[in-house]
Amino acid sequence: MEQNKSQGRSSSELPDALFARPVLPVALLDTEMRVERVSQGLAEMFAATPAQIEQTCWMDWVAPQDRAAVEQNLSALLSGNITSQIFECRYLAKSGDLHCCSTVSFPIDVEGHPITELVLVILNATGKMQLAEEYKELERQFLVAQKMESLGLLVGGVAHDFNNFLEVILGFATLARLRVSPESDLYEPLQMIEEAARRASELTSQLLDLIREEGSLAEGANLNEVLQKVAKIIRRTFDRKIQIKTRWEPNLPWVRGDARRLEQAILNLAINARDAMAEGGTLTLETSRGNPAMDKTRGLSPAQPVEYVRITVQDTGVGMGPAVLKRIFDPLFTTKPPGEGTGLGLTMARKMVQDCGGTLEVESEPGRGSLFVLNLPVIPSPRPAAEPVHSAPLSKGRGTVLVVEDEPMVLTFVEKGLRQLGYTVVTATSGEQACEIYARDAERIDCVLLDMIMAGMSGLQTYARLKATRPEVKVILSSGYGRERFKGELADADFLGKPYSLEALSRAIGKIRRK
Repeated sequence: MEQNKSQGRSSSELPDALFARPVLPVALLDTEMRVERVSQGLAEMFAATPAQIEQTCWMDWVAPQDRAAVEQNLSALLSGNITSQIFECRYLAKSGDLHCCSTVSFPIDVEGHPITELVLVILNATGKMQLAEEYKELERQFLVAQKMESLGLLVGGVAHDFNNFLEVILGFATLARLRVSPESDLYEPLQMIEEAARRASELTSQLLDLIREEGSLAEGANLNEVLQKVAKIIRRTFDRKIQIKTRWEPNLPWVRGDARRLEQAILNLAINARDAMAEGGTLTLETSRGNPAMDKTRGLSPAQPVEYVRITVQDTGVGMGPAVLKRIFDPLFTTKPPGEGTGLGLTMARKMVQDCGGTLEVESEPGRGSLFVLNLPVIPSPRPAAEPVHSAPLSKGRGTVLVVEDEPMVLTFVEKGLRQLGYTVVTATSGEQACEIYARDAERIDCVLLDMIMAGMSGLQTYARLKATRPEVKVILSSGYGRERFKGELADADFLGKPYSLEALSRAIGKIRRK
């Protein structure tokens, strides 16, 4: 803001000189801030005629968010305490366009007499203000990135320990369930404990997906199958006052992405839609072919258009205003009451789509519901789908397994479980101990179950020492982190993510022993 002292100005000479320049945006206001006269340049900027602007209140042409500041600046001029002001604000044209401007303002008075009019000269400052807005946006994105980094450190630090705890819960619940008959009153509660542990593990997996630098691009997914599965879940669990409609285009090609993560992303969108329709409404899930477009995410040339498959999730709920829309993908941002939302659902959905090279678009207005559109790139041809895992009887076996695990409770579960399956078990609580045992008894050890995160010698170092002792050693890596964390020479190794059930453990050992 600038202020200048000057002598009183004639009420006729200076304004006439300014209005003589038709291109210059100029306005003359009375002491009530009503427009008395405007230049042709100002009329053009406001996309109106002079007659449409004159006799209106000047504040009607100021953007709502700037009106209080502009009124304060002009009131200071009318008080006679200062003789000029320069301020920045946004003006709202009749067309709806916003103009970011610097405004030079001063009163028209005759020395010794009260102020009768104000002159406003508008200088276009759009570039300057846009830079300021862009700087604010970059600053906001930087703060979001810092929050994500802090979240990543927190999640990464506790994920392994948390999954170890879940491993103990899931593992011993399984062992207990196997010791009671299906008719026992304890059988169903033990099954529920196992299911709760699995769901908790899925939550941890989602958090790790969120902070992972590179998303895992799995074999591919059939979006119709994904959507049908989500629809089945929400029809069973959502309130009946919400009508659920589904439409899918037949014979859609497969898309890049992991079916499980896609299910979770769409389910997150559906849950948000449900919460926006507390009084009931309609939720529509739809798949269709998208228009071919340039895949800028992979730097393809114009001769290489990319085909997309589109998922839309639309609700008739309360909708969102611009302020909320601007922040909906921010991590930990939620409009839900405390305890009813984590603020991670939309963040994870967008990251999953971006990992696949797709886009997530949103449209919403207060009172008119919301529309989310996921565009996912088509893959040339799907790889064969993996065989579904059924709850088959435990696979028993023979042989010796070296279990390397520094968490005592997890080690106890694995040892008991494998002995129950018929295996001979040798245990080690550190990498150093495991290497000593293997160097001594490599001939009789059929495979090694190796925890990757241990104090002292790490799982990576232990794996390298075991391979040096015997290159053909059969090792199953195990960790509460995803296998994406372990790259390079470990990429082709067998992997068993924590927490795992006794059934999963028996399958993993049976598979590696058949190699």
